[in-house]
Amino acid sequence: MKHSSIFYLTDFGLSDTFAGVMKAVVLGLGHEGAQIDLTHGIAPQDVLAGAMALEDTWPWLPSGSVVVAVVDPGVGTPRRALALHLDGRYVVAPDNGLLTPLLAKDAQVRHIQKGGAIQPDRSATFHGRDVFAPAAALLATRQRKFEDLGPEVNGPVLLELPAPQISPKGRTIILKVLTVDRFGNAVLNHSLRDARSLPLERGEFHCSAGSLGPLRRTYGDVPVGTPVVYWNSAGRLEVAINGGHAAHQLQLGVGATIHFKVSSAR
Repeated sequence: MKHSSIFYLTDFGLSDTFAGVMKAVVLGLGHEGAQIDLTHGIAPQDVLAGAMALEDTWPWLPSGSVVVAVVDPGVGTPRRALALHLDGRYVVAPDNGLLTPLLAKDAQVRHIQKGGAIQPDRSATFHGRDVFAPAAALLATRQRKFEDLGPEVNGPVLLELPAPQISPKGRTIILKVLTVDRFGNAVLNHSLRDARSLPLERGEFHCSAGSLGPLRRTYGDVPVGTPVVYWNSAGRLEVAINGGHAAHQLQLGVGATIHFKVSSAR
């Protein structure tokens, strides 16, 4: 039987051996399918950035895929290790909010326990190797059914994501920067799924550094060196500078505020 592909999403980076050791564990458990790095470049301990990356990646994964998602500042504490099944795909991750975007009504969640997959002599600080990689391998090779990993989970940890705020008269929409990518583009707390609720067709975006202009389609819609706001490839509202680094040049770190001023209707 063909083994399912295993995908990795972590904040481990590539300077250490952590990512490679997880793959070695998977191979040692008999997995003969593909092992694919989605990213090991999530900012250290940035659970929200990891959750957003997981959400953006999920629609593109083939059926049967297993994701090892590890952004785990609470490793070694009583926080639970979880496995989630949704739309024919699986993800194993710590119970710290990383799974928030996938916790739809039909998602099934299990608490990974010793009888399911955990290495008996696990480390207190490397559960990617000793808990999540083994669980992923056993799922991907069909050595363990999802239901056998552990009991069902009620009330997994959820992240509280800031929603856009609208002024009392509806003339200003206040947005927040959730994360910044390696190009310096600032991702905001608004997506195409919710676009109908906000009137972004008329008006301009502003930050503390000045005007960002109206909503555009892509970077090339403005001259080089000019700010631009657009829907990114994951359907999230994003601020960039054509050929520049918006986070540095516009002081748009995580938590920074963007104001959208709605134009008067004609």
